[in-house]
Amino acid sequence: MKPARAWWALGGLVLLLVWGGAVRAGAAEEARIEALFTQKIESSWFAPDFLAKVPAAQVAAIVKQLSGSLGAFEGVRPEGSDYVAVFEQGEVPVSLSLDASGRIAGLLFKPPRPRVASLAEAKKRMEAWPGAKQLLVLKDG
Repeated sequence: MKPARAWWALGGLVLLLVWGGAVRAGAAEEARIEALFTQKIESSWFAPDFLAKVPAAQVAAIVKQLSGSLGAFEGVRPEGSDYVAVFEQGEVPVSLSLDASGRIAGLLFKPPRPRVASLAEAKKRMEAWPGAKQLLVLKDG
């Protein structure tokens, strides 16, 4: 094996170990993310190691907060090796991994990305925020 490939293989093994032996499952992961936002969250959905660190009630509170601030849940789509939960007023990047039994072994909600139709709408929303603010607009090309 070439040295570069060996390093990539080792890096992949380390990532697998860090995620607690989690297995990528594609459609199963998308279905689990959708369930988080459309069904009552059950402790049985989570691996014991995950629940030891984060109770299901805490996940439910985060999901409720996201849904409350971003509107109706519309679906899930893949984005690179992760996923995006799509809502009426924005998106939430989600990293999720399942264990060999299909239970959630790793879950990370990244900062929401608001959905705006225009620069004027973005400016209007920003003006409603408390405190001082600045707007920087960059155009590529």
